[in-house]
Amino acid sequence: IIRKGDLLSLKHNEIVLDIALFQQKAKLEDEVALELYQPLLDGFNFKSRNFDEWLANHRLSLHTEYTKLSFKLAKNSFDNKHFLKALEFSNIIIEQNPLHEEACLLNIEVLCKLGHRHEAIKKYKTLKKHLYAELNLKPLPETQAKVTDLLNQLEHKPTLKTSPKRIKNIFVGRENDLKILQKNITDYPINHIYGDSGIGKTRLLKEFSSLQNMKVVFSECVRGGQFPYGLWAENLNIKLHSAENSFQVAEQIAQALERLIGQSNQLIWIIDDAQWATSESLAILPYLIRRLKNYKLSFILSSHGEAALESQLTGFAVKLSQQPLLAIPDEDLLELLLINQVPKQKSQLLLNQAEGNPFILNEILLAYVQGSNTTLPDSIRKSVLLRYQQLSDIAQRTADIAAIVGREVSSQLLQRLLNYSDDRFSQACEELEANYFFVASKQGFKFVHQKLPEAILTKLSKSRERLLNKQIAKALIKASFAKNAEQILIHAQKALMWPEFYRAATQAAADSRRLGARGKAAYFESKALEVQALLNKDQSFEILLRREDDYHTLGHRKKQLLDIETLEQLSNNNIEIAQSFFRRGRYLRAIGKFQKAESSLREALMLSQSDFQIRLELAYTLSNRGLNSEAEQLAKSVFYDAIVNKNIDFQLLARFCLAFILNKQTKYLEAEAVLLEVEALARYSLKYRAKFWLLLADTTHRKEDADKLIGYTTKAFKAFKQLNDFKGQADALDLRSIAACQKPDIKLARESLSAAEEIFIILDDKIQIAGCQLNWGYLNEKSLKNPRAAIPFYQKGLEYFSELNFTRGMAYSYFNLSSCYNNIFEPKKAEKLARLAIEHSEEIPSSKAYAYMCLGNAQRLQKKYQDSLKNYARAEALQNQFNFPDSNIRLNYAISYLALENYKKVNESLEEVENTLSRESALKNHLLQLVKAYYYHLQNQFENRKKYLKLAKTSFINEIKTLKKKEKER
Repeated sequence: IIRKGDLLSLKHNEIVLDIALFQQKAKLEDEVALELYQPLLDGFNFKSRNFDEWLANHRLSLHTEYTKLSFKLAKNSFDNKHFLKALEFSNIIIEQNPLHEEACLLNIEVLCKLGHRHEAIKKYKTLKKHLYAELNLKPLPETQAKVTDLLNQLEHKPTLKTSPKRIKNIFVGRENDLKILQKNITDYPINHIYGDSGIGKTRLLKEFSSLQNMKVVFSECVRGGQFPYGLWAENLNIKLHSAENSFQVAEQIAQALERLIGQSNQLIWIIDDAQWATSESLAILPYLIRRLKNYKLSFILSSHGEAALESQLTGFAVKLSQQPLLAIPDEDLLELLLINQVPKQKSQLLLNQAEGNPFILNEILLAYVQGSNTTLPDSIRKSVLLRYQQLSDIAQRTADIAAIVGREVSSQLLQRLLNYSDDRFSQACEELEANYFFVASKQGFKFVHQKLPEAILTKLSKSRERLLNKQIAKALIKASFAKNAEQILIHAQKALMWPEFYRAATQAAADSRRLGARGKAAYFESKALEVQALLNKDQSFEILLRREDDYHTLGHRKKQLLDIETLEQLSNNNIEIAQSFFRRGRYLRAIGKFQKAESSLREALMLSQSDFQIRLELAYTLSNRGLNSEAEQLAKSVFYDAIVNKNIDFQLLARFCLAFILNKQTKYLEAEAVLLEVEALARYSLKYRAKFWLLLADTTHRKEDADKLIGYTTKAFKAFKQLNDFKGQADALDLRSIAACQKPDIKLARESLSAAEEIFIILDDKIQIAGCQLNWGYLNEKSLKNPRAAIPFYQKGLEYFSELNFTRGMAYSYFNLSSCYNNIFEPKKAEKLARLAIEHSEEIPSSKAYAYMCLGNAQRLQKKYQDSLKNYARAEALQNQFNFPDSNIRLNYAISYLALENYKKVNESLEEVENTLSRESALKNHLLQLVKAYYYHLQNQFENRKKYLKLAKTSFINEIKTLKKKEKER
């Protein structure tokens, strides 16, 4: 642009006018002109009538030129028998002007030459429809005669075409990937390979399986979802209807795998396209590896990208390898082109388009070889559609319906939908296989690649797609509603069949919940609620209650909150409103908002005074807030009311609640007495007996009596095992791992914690999975005395809790991290984390007290002694207020006072530690003696120093002897 004052002008010598270039290429009948064409000054506006007239005339002139060129190119291609090109050019004209009769006639003639009689009739009907609608005319008599003649010629001709040209598809460029995979299966029980779509994952896995001298199962997942555990049920040929929960399903699958392995003792299971597998199917992998550890069992998973399986593989307590598949070098792919005798000048074009992706190269090569050997498609979609257009009518219709069903389709369903005779159906499928569209599968047929049905669907109109979905949904309903619920759901939604959609969603949700797959159940319930407008309010309320329960169990707090808000809107009587308040209170307690939870639960209690469940939830919440006296009264009142009502269940639950409250106040003996009072009552039900042992174990855990704790948790585990309650088993194992850490018995701790974690992963209990990460951290920090190794576990737990918005868990993670950084002498990081712990412990007094103590420790290490004493005082005040004393704080007081040389305060602090030590562990006794020895050392009282050093040494030696004796006995 040149500027002279207020005048702007253009440098003409630097401007290229594409109009002149278009017209020049059009005169030469060059295809490039079609790519250059676009409406003149498209998007440019200028408020002038003269300009508008000038622009309209020039646009019309250029468009006419464009249409004439397209028709000439179509006619020339037809005369030279390049029918696919002729079809492409004539379609360009028809898209611009559906009334162009000559172009339509040429298009029909090309379709007839290719054997597509059905498509030709459709095109002719469309032309008649447009002519009549816009001009009230019929096609010209010569057009009518020509079309009739063409269709008559095709009437008795066979519909199937001759066998297409084939290509030689050799395995190239993956020798190194094969070696890596072979090495990894010996080192890792689970191997994950990933890469872009078409990069060659499936081909690599098939090549790999053909080289093995052991049993290999090759399973594939398809888009559109599978029923929970469908991957295993289909490939192992087992029925899961008898299973009552997810862990029974896992055991059933393990037994079937054991039978399959047999005497060979080794098996490789390949899961291709694992990103389409349900999370339940993948979650049981660690359990299967642990359960079948006596066999040589390996799993290989493939997916479209590294992140595709991130959520499913996160938290696996087994070794896992990640192997990326990269683009194949051009020099390797060139070998494939040379074998197929592709000219050198075309080879480079093909390689440029493929960009190292073997599927793209094969697809474009197929279109090139089966076409005119001059046409080179510029995209996968065009390549697929060019090959599709060469199929016969019956093969095209078969491909259309198969594409609607999905990547894989059963031959029985496909034939029923097509309504073809056996011979006709076989012919169509054989043609699709010969043209590299179909391959045989267990169910019937599947597309060679997901890209093929995707490309075919782009040519179907929305109305035709909807009609085909309706036919498929009806066929699936007729076959088996219960078995095909998930597939019916997909097709009914696309066909707008809402009653069938709702019925399928509720059926699938019920089946998922029965198998313990609560995440999948919640998904199907969400689908049912999508058609809420067609349901009455009672049904919606009932579904929402079930789904909110699922989300609460799964720990999906954000989704749970959305359901609670919807329930509140739908509630219109006291019972429903009370339920809404109760569920909000339960949710708020779960995320650590105890004050708000109390408020909601009190509202619920006002509307439903006699509801035992609401009263007990409120008692737990009050105890969490430190209001233990009121919580005790509430739990006792539920117990006495339950006696009056002869309700044994709530008598036990009230006693369990009271034991929980007493434990929070460190009244462990009283809590134990309360539980022993109802021991006889608990015997009437195995469920309560299991819970009784678990609560007794929890009380013992707080007393730090490791041997008793292991005994109680083992009894609880056995009782839960009899009940087939896997959540209870996991809780017992989790608590036993803590007991083993305290003992310490590292082997037992690891075994218990690994087993508990596997169950929580299968159950998809995210809060407990996060809790396991904290326990792994505890094992490393406290038992193995390796705080640096504990940090990654605490950080992982923090990530989980943050994702779930679980404030209490976040507080625990922060103060555990703070403690670790104090222990490795990084007090600045520890101080920052302790402050975050305080921030997240607003409504959790015990956590807040511990966070203040961590903050004091961090400040003491930085020699901020006065600040540390202030924070110890805050921690102590909270402990006194809520009655849960801990001698750790006074011990830390003593150390800070020692640094400040305030020996009077040191002495007072040590006396208080001694007074509370009867309820503390032996370890603190050793520390006390050492602190006393140091205290007397600073005062030059060497005899006393010697005395307390000797006591500390004796205490340590006795503890070691006791541990060795117990280990020997075990």
